[in-house]
Amino acid sequence: MGPMGGTRARVLRHYVPVVVGAAAVALLVGLAPTVAPQAAQPSAASAPGRPVYPPGDAPGDPGVAASGVRCGHGARQVFWSRYAPYCQPAFHGSNGGSTAPGVTGSTITVTFRFAATSVEQKLFEQVSPGTFATPAQNAALAQQYVSLFNRQYDLYGRKVVLKVFDGKGDFLAELSGTGQAAAQADAATAKTLGAFADVSGTIFNTQPYNDALSAQHIISVGGLLASASAMRAHAPYQYFPGPDCEKTATSTAAVVARSMAGLPAIYAGSPALARRKRTFALISPDNAAYVSCGQAVVDDLAQKYGIHLQSWIKYNLSLNALQQAAAQAANTITQLQSAGVTTVLCGCDPITPLFLAQDAAAQNYHPEWLALGYGDTFSRLPSAVSPSEWDHSISGGIAPVPPGLQESAIAYRLAVHDATAALPPSYEYIYEPLLLLFDGLQAAGPHLTPQSFAAGIDSLPASLPGGEFGPWAFGPGTVDPSAGFQLLRWDSAATSVQDGKAGTGLPCNGGAVYLYADRAASLPDHRQLQCPAVP
Repeated sequence: MGPMGGTRARVLRHYVPVVVGAAAVALLVGLAPTVAPQAAQPSAASAPGRPVYPPGDAPGDPGVAASGVRCGHGARQVFWSRYAPYCQPAFHGSNGGSTAPGVTGSTITVTFRFAATSVEQKLFEQVSPGTFATPAQNAALAQQYVSLFNRQYDLYGRKVVLKVFDGKGDFLAELSGTGQAAAQADAATAKTLGAFADVSGTIFNTQPYNDALSAQHIISVGGLLASASAMRAHAPYQYFPGPDCEKTATSTAAVVARSMAGLPAIYAGSPALARRKRTFALISPDNAAYVSCGQAVVDDLAQKYGIHLQSWIKYNLSLNALQQAAAQAANTITQLQSAGVTTVLCGCDPITPLFLAQDAAAQNYHPEWLALGYGDTFSRLPSAVSPSEWDHSISGGIAPVPPGLQESAIAYRLAVHDATAALPPSYEYIYEPLLLLFDGLQAAGPHLTPQSFAAGIDSLPASLPGGEFGPWAFGPGTVDPSAGFQLLRWDSAATSVQDGKAGTGLPCNGGAVYLYADRAASLPDHRQLQCPAVP
């Protein structure tokens, strides 16, 4: 899969609600500095589910929204979100009652499952104490956000009821290609709980669980390393904030081809490597989803650009393997160094780079790292044990913003009615999929069904500039609204504007935002990335 993944400059398109073992390996990139395109309207094909509003109650009509915003041309539903749908005048009328399973005239049932063993939770807490919220903290946080959305979004006389349950599934097993039976059992539990939708997030909305939810006719919002074409095959049931595997794989290959291949590895930590023309290797887990995404990068590099990797090293992502991650990492570094690789494309989970960086430093191997971006919090893991290695890494995402400008933080403080409340762990990761869910629920209109939800997603407006998750764009068949990213170089000594701690990603190329849609068409050919110098 692609070197940079991502999502944002906390970066992880994607997101770690409770534990982080195998988080989003959404590759990175896609280029074309600008803003996201305007959203298209639903196609004729989506007409059966198209939102229908009584006269005077359509988005954009004059009136006052449930949030207190005065509606009009271009106004958004809430003042605090750059991703909100168009302002909906407060609805007064019939919503059709029980329009779909999980929907009544007054409620919409949404489930959230936990699917991590106690051993897994202890392992990740040992790796990074205090980084991850507990299941109880995440459940409370999700409920606080849901309460805010219920107050300020218009769901046409309904409110979301969040039901949290402990699943039988194990997300690491599901990511490793096993655990389908338990995932199916959990989807059956969600059905029994009356779910219209499930929003278990990037980690616990695994592909086996999402597929099982689709079979139960339950919408899922969340996931990792998803394929847009596979998600559309389950339409209208699967969505996630993105980026999906296909768009990021092609744009990752384009960045490698245009900005790196045939040029010296100037960001390597070793002067000898920095003088050499780049040679590339890919590291990724060996499960089917990662391998499929990685193969897309390998194929695009070879077929479109004539670039061939020196090697592709796959590692196991099971719990037992993660507990032996140090041994896996040492062997991987030995292979990379023996092959003379200057530039490592690390399509890794958030934990493994910690061991890779440690062993690379121990073996006096200092290449360039093109890493998945997990934002300042998780990029500090490898940086903490070996800043000499991770200061030579570049990732994709969106540069962090101060909490005062970060809508997930603003929304949390609105939710708890405290403008100075301390921010809990995982707040931004819990917020993003809920944001997409509520955007779709409001845009679906009063007659809520999976089909009208899909049509509502298609009809949403592009995000306003400057959002913390990067640009979102919508149109017919949208399952993943993520539209763009920045390139960031890690600096272990620089202070993060997000939390005031040492270590942050600094934007390359003047902070330009690139779109996934045009595969690097505007990125200059055969020109080095211009990234900040790191002491």
